[in-house]
Amino acid sequence: MTPAITRYFDSVEQARSVKYERVRHRGFSLRILSFYEEVDGLVDALNA
Repeated sequence: MTPAITRYFDSVEQARSVKYERVRHRGFSLRILSFYEEVDGLVDALNA
């Protein structure tokens, strides 16, 4: 089983900042981060 963590942010800028921090400073792989700025496809991705 793969754990999934979903976070919601007040703004796109805040979400982008967190993504950048995770990738650049904490070494997260872009392959394990999904980033949705629009709701299209989000529900399907969360239910997959």
